[in-house]
Amino acid sequence: MVELTDREKKIVHMITTMLNPALKDVPFNIKTKALQSVLLVAGFRWDEEEATDMMQAIDMQIKAGSQAAMGMLGKYGHLLKGLDKL
Repeated sequence: MVELTDREKKIVHMITTMLNPALKDVPFNIKTKALQSVLLVAGFRWDEEEATDMMQAIDMQIKAGSQAAMGMLGKYGHLLKGLDKL
């Protein structure tokens, strides 16, 4: 199995925290505090500037992926009709 770098491990924790359904409607600054707690418990040093920058970049990628998927669904959705009957 591949070994994750510390940065990759932080990203996993960030994505998990950001996509946690319990935090869905929580303001960004509160999510940041939740992430700070998660990272500190996991033994990582907390760097507010790095974490905020990474969370914003992750959020942008999540939104871009969702928009691209919705665009494809809009364009090719007609091809998916009836798949639920297979």
